Amino acid sequence: MTVVPPEIPFVNPSVNNKSGRRNSGLRIVVFVFVVVALLCVSAALALKIKSNSLITKVPVVELPGMHGAVIVAMERARVRLAKTPRSGDAWGHYGMLLMQHDRPKEALTCFDEAIRLDSANAKWYYFSGVILEQTDLRKALQQHRFGLKLNGDIIPMMLRMSTISITLGEFRSAAEMLQLVRERSPETAETWVQLVRLERLRGRPGDAAQWLAIARKSKVVSAELLRESAIAELQYGNTDLAKQLLDEANGAPRIIPAHDAWMEELQKLDVSGNVFSSRADQLQASGKIDEAAKALESLAMRFPERSRPALNYALFLRDQGRLEEAVRSINSLVEQLPEDPLLRFHQAVLKAQFGSSPVDVMQALNEALRLKPDYGTARAGLADMLSLQGRHAEAFEHYAQAVTDSPADPWIRLGFASALIAQGRKAPANAQLQQLDSLLTPQQIPEQQEVAKLRLKLSQMTHYETEPSNPVP
Repeated sequence: MTVVPPEIPFVNPSVNNKSGRRNSGLRIVVFVFVVVALLCVSAALALKIKSNSLITKVPVVELPGMHGAVIVAMERARVRLAKTPRSGDAWGHYGMLLMQHDRPKEALTCFDEAIRLDSANAKWYYFSGVILEQTDLRKALQQHRFGLKLNGDIIPMMLRMSTISITLGEFRSAAEMLQLVRERSPETAETWVQLVRLERLRGRPGDAAQWLAIARKSKVVSAELLRESAIAELQYGNTDLAKQLLDEANGAPRIIPAHDAWMEELQKLDVSGNVFSSRADQLQASGKIDEAAKALESLAMRFPERSRPALNYALFLRDQGRLEEAVRSINSLVEQLPEDPLLRFHQAVLKAQFGSSPVDVMQALNEALRLKPDYGTARAGLADMLSLQGRHAEAFEHYAQAVTDSPADPWIRLGFASALIAQGRKAPANAQLQQLDSLLTPQQIPEQQEVAKLRLKLSQMTHYETEPSNPVP
C-alpha cells in the first residue's frame, strides 16, 4: 500500500516572504514608536510632578506684626520661586530673606534645596552653616568644610570653622585653620584673639603670651585680644600683669571684623531696616532734625549703611573705634552736601570724639545752627563746648535756647542741669530737674537714673553761688 504524503502548499519565496518581513518590520517600528512616546510622556509627567512637589515645599511664613513692605518682599520671592522651582539662586535668595527676618528653620529648608540644585555655590553652604551654628555645631562645621572646598579664600568662613573647632575641643584642627588664615590674611585681628584663646584652653598660657607679643609687632592688638591675654595670665597666676592688660584694654581699639561680603549682601535684604531708614529720611525732610538724628544714630548700630549710606557708615566706623576713617567719611559727605545741618552736627560730634580742636568742632556746630537755627541738639552741643572753655554765661544762654527749641528732649535738660550744678547754680538746676519729672515716663530708665544722680549731687551741695532774682529758666 502506498502512503501518499499530505499536500504541502506551495510558497513563492520571492513574493510572500518579502511581504511578511515588511509587515513584521512595520509592527516593530510602530511598537518602538509607542514605547518611546510612552516614555516621553512618563518623563514629562514625572518632571511636572517633581516640579509641583518642589513648589509645594516653598516655606510660607507669617510673622506677627509683619510690616507691609516685608510681606511684599516675601511674596515676590515666593512668586519668583514658584516660577523657577529648579533655580538654586531663587531658593537661596528666598532663604536669605527668611534668614534676615528671623526665620532660620524655613531658611535652612531653602538653603538645603539651593545646595541640591546649585551645589557649586559655596554661599549656600555658608549661610546654612551660620544657621546651624546655633543648633548643631558639627553639622555647621561640615557645611563650612563643603563651602571651603568650593571657595578656599573666604576668611570669615575659616574663622567660623576655627571658632567651632575650639568650642568642640578639636584644638589641632583649630590651629591648622588659624595658620591658614594667618598666611592668607595676617592683618585680620580676630585671628590673634583666637590664637590666644586656643593656647589658653590648651593649658599653655606661655604660648598665649608669645602670640600677644607677635601681635604687638604686627600692630593688630585690639581690646578683645588684651582681655583674652589677661585671662590667660590669670590662669598662669600673673595677677599684676593681668591687671595691666585689662587697663590697657580700656584704651585699646575694638576689633575690626573681617570683611564679610556675603553677610553684607544678607543685610541688604533687611526690608524692615530699609523701612525705618525711610522714616528717618522723612523726618529730616519735614524739618524734624533732632528726631532724624536720633533715628539715624540708632540705625547706624542696627542697620549699618542704610538710609543715608555715608553717614550711617561713618557712624558705624566710629562704633568700631575707627575714628580717623569715620572723620574722613563724614568730611567727604559734607563736601558733597554742604547745606545739610544733620551732617554738620555729626561732623562736629565725630571731630570732638577724634580729638580735633575745639575751634573746628564749634565751627561745625555753628554751621549746623546757621542752616537750622532751631536745631536744639546742635545748640546744646555748642553749649557743652562753651562750658568746657569756661564761657559759662554764653553756655547757659545756649542751653536755655536749646531747651526752648527742643523742649521734649530730656538729655538737653539733663546737660543743662549738670552744667548748672557744676557752677553751683542750685535753683535753676532744680527747676530743670522738676521739668524732667513731668516729662519722663517710667520706661525711660536711663534718663530716670541720670536725674537721680543729679538730685544726689544737689543734695550734697553746701556752697553755691547766690542766685540772681531772675535765674535762667
